[in-house]
Amino acid sequence: MSQNPSMPQEPGRPSAYDDQLRARALANIKRRNEFWQHATSYAVVNGFLVLLWFFTGAGYFWPIWPILGWGVGLVFHALSLRWADEPKVSRIDSETERLRRRDEARGIGPSSGATRPGPAVPGPAAPGPWDRSPGPQDTY
Repeated sequence: MSQNPSMPQEPGRPSAYDDQLRARALANIKRRNEFWQHATSYAVVNGFLVLLWFFTGAGYFWPIWPILGWGVGLVFHALSLRWADEPKVSRIDSETERLRRRDEARGIGPSSGATRPGPAVPGPAAPGPWDRSPGPQDTY
């Protein structure tokens, strides 16, 4: 049964937008939890390496290399939490317009009146040697 948009929604039933918000919120929570798991393993493993260095003579501080290397990855993981936001409508519109202009320049847009012949998706590849039936040259 379809609902009329002008009709009020049933109480207690979330709207489609609320469902979408909930799914986005769950995805954000999952990404943050994965980051904290990453940060925890970083601290535990590198803490172990520092203790290993300390108890084996404490000479040259070699744990700095895994700390710095893995730290770069951890920083990018943290930044990805911010970068993973959905694109803004203005960015989507500008990209759509850029693609439209590119297609028109190639002569494949709807306003050009002409379309490029052939399928939009490449068809099957040309037959190869595996597609022919065996002949006398294939016997041993």
